[in-house]
Amino acid sequence: MNKIRNKSEPIDTTQETAMAQEQVQHGKHADPFMSDFNGSRFLSAMPFILFITGLAILYIYNANRAIKIVSESDKISQEIKTYRAEYISVKSELMYKSKQSQIADSVIQLGLQELTEPPLKIVKSEE
Repeated sequence: MNKIRNKSEPIDTTQETAMAQEQVQHGKHADPFMSDFNGSRFLSAMPFILFITGLAILYIYNANRAIKIVSESDKISQEIKTYRAEYISVKSELMYKSKQSQIADSVIQLGLQELTEPPLKIVKSEE
């Protein structure tokens, strides 16, 4: 089959096709790329193929989980900033309303007045 032929020598295709059919019957393929493919060889590599597939699935899951965690972290961080701003505004409002002048203005509506004189001290005499 690999002999060098003279151009004058005719090519016998029946002999080559018979050899190819014989190789196919004995499990050998005429195609050099398919000659390495064997069912038992494929089955022996199956655990490795499943292992690589499992690693790929684990990698994809891990990447998706990381994206989800980062997303939740950003959401919580934004929520913390919002609550911090609310805390500062409420604290400022409380400080403003806790001033003596603000308290005096709010108790006037209730009918109370601020003392203008200092309170009197009551002393019990010992008799």
